[in-house]
Amino acid sequence: MPETEKKQKRKYSVPAVETSFKILRLLSTEQFRESTLTEIANAIGANPSTCFRVLHLLEELSVVHYNKRTKRYTLGPYLVILGERAKEFMDYIKICKPYLERVRNHTGLTTVLIQRVSRTRLASIDKIDGKEFSLNVSLGRRYGIGEGSFGMCFIAHLDTEKRLEYLQHSKVFQQKTEEEKAEFLRRLDQVKEQGYAITYGDFTPGVFGLATPIFNEERDVILAISSFGYTASLKREELVPMAEFIRDVANEVSRKLTGF
Repeated sequence: MPETEKKQKRKYSVPAVETSFKILRLLSTEQFRESTLTEIANAIGANPSTCFRVLHLLEELSVVHYNKRTKRYTLGPYLVILGERAKEFMDYIKICKPYLERVRNHTGLTTVLIQRVSRTRLASIDKIDGKEFSLNVSLGRRYGIGEGSFGMCFIAHLDTEKRLEYLQHSKVFQQKTEEEKAEFLRRLDQVKEQGYAITYGDFTPGVFGLATPIFNEERDVILAISSFGYTASLKREELVPMAEFIRDVANEVSRKLTGF
């Protein structure tokens, strides 16, 4: 980062706000969803007394909840209200909703809208439950950028150098052998060419995923539509027509969002 940008960042840095956000982000993870003051302070690298003051204020605002019996903090109820209000103001979620329903009605599968929320993380921001054998997907759940069929859609549309740069942050990718890594990169080329990704127990045993990208005006992937189901219910070859259908729907969404 250039020195001028570093100075600009320091100029507008507000430590209490940064600490608050780190706490909320930490409590939103499965591992730290219920944490003590010490666990939170250690995890975010903050002074315990500073951390306590921030937590106390967040508790007063109902942004976090403190259980006196267990002495643990969790996310607070007011975040539910904020989350619902945020969804109301995000036009692209409103635009995508009927398309998600169309995919679910056609496939019968749990269908999710995925968005990139940071440099290396993705999150589910909306969903429609499947008709039968619905797979439970939590809204707001975060994923590594290289994970799942949806992660492959985001990575596939980067150049080779960028792909490797982002995959350095993927634990799943880093655990592969060199041969497996090469095969995964070949699959990304295929995803880019055909416009959809299919995984069949690759990331989660017994679960398949179908995903297609949604583009902005610059042809950058900004969202992905992804459907999930159990491998026991459908054979891999049966998934291709479904993936092609979802791709066509996602292309409609891209045209709707960009006006092209």
